[in-house]
Amino acid sequence: MPLSKAFFFLTAAATTVFIITILAMVAMLVGDPEAPVNLWFNDNGAIVMTVEVVAIGLFGMSAMIADRRETLRELKVKAKTSEAIRKATKQNG
Repeated sequence: MPLSKAFFFLTAAATTVFIITILAMVAMLVGDPEAPVNLWFNDNGAIVMTVEVVAIGLFGMSAMIADRRETLRELKVKAKTSEAIRKATKQNG
């Protein structure tokens, strides 16, 4: 699997976790404010969401950078192949 696909997969996974966290926050609004999960999230929610947003940003940027490098590498290979075909055609023609 190309590196860019791996990073895109990680970006999608981190985004999914982020969405689940947001939905859990909404569900906690209608729940018991003294529930252990509500108390824990009140103490640690900002850190959890910050880590998730940073992960989405880092994985997303890494995926785009890796994809661009792979695209440029493919273009160079195609250019060399085209040049070789052009030279062979000139020599034979």
